[in-house]
Amino acid sequence: MVNTYTYFIQSGEEGPIKIGRASDVYRRLKELQTGSAEQLRVIAVINGDHERSMHEFCNGSRIGGEWFNPSPTVWRCIDNFAQPVGSVYDVLLWMRQLVRQYYATHEKMLDFHTTAAAVGHERHLYKQISESMGSMEQTIRRIEKCLTPAFAEMDQYRQEETE
Repeated sequence: MVNTYTYFIQSGEEGPIKIGRASDVYRRLKELQTGSAEQLRVIAVINGDHERSMHEFCNGSRIGGEWFNPSPTVWRCIDNFAQPVGSVYDVLLWMRQLVRQYYATHEKMLDFHTTAAAVGHERHLYKQISESMGSMEQTIRRIEKCLTPAFAEMDQYRQEETE
């Protein structure tokens, strides 16, 4: 019996993510790489065939076919259901992307809640959300501060590899 895996392959560091299935994920990566100008990398896998349910979960972020924008929904899907794979470098890239997604989402939420408070809607809710977001932001900044040296080292190592 052949195992099937549901994979998440990303184009570049911030490009679209393909959600598919294969019995040999790295062979599939090589096949896809042949037709791609961008460097592709496996960012996560799930043991078993969950392709259809992952497509349904991420449907609002679909670009076309099996390719999806790297939206908060897609990253949430990966966080909740998949295991990050690859080298420490790959995992650090994945964590960097999560931090960036957090900041993008955080800014949109702040804009929305600032507007709601300005027109007098849900002032108490705005205060609670602001306090909660402030706490989340402090946590994310601490994580980012811890990861910054690893990101710098990773970027230097990657640059040395390409020289």
